Amino acid sequence: MSKVLTAYFSASGSTAHAAEALAKAAGTDIFEIVPEQAYTADDLRWTDKNSRSSLEMADKGSRPAIESRVENMEQYDVIFLGFPIWWYRGIYRGCWRQRHHK
Repeated sequence: MSKVLTAYFSASGSTAHAAEALAKAAGTDIFEIVPEQAYTADDLRWTDKNSRSSLEMADKGSRPAIESRVENMEQYDVIFLGFPIWWYRGIYRGCWRQRHHK
């Protein structure tokens, strides 16, 4: 039987809710991806071109640091990765890849 993980980053709680529902329905382990620097309401103000989230999305090479790491990643056969789509692009996908792939 496959070992499955649902990993997610959620700034406002919407992605967390979806990830928790998926993990419960599919019977997976669950892991929250936590940024080293938490996002504030001002950081998430997408209408401000100088907000943190706007600047990160404008920089295609941006990879915000994450503080958490899954131990024994090799135990998982399948990983569901959930993240917010800001400007139709998911920034934490790259952070996850960078942190967990050798």
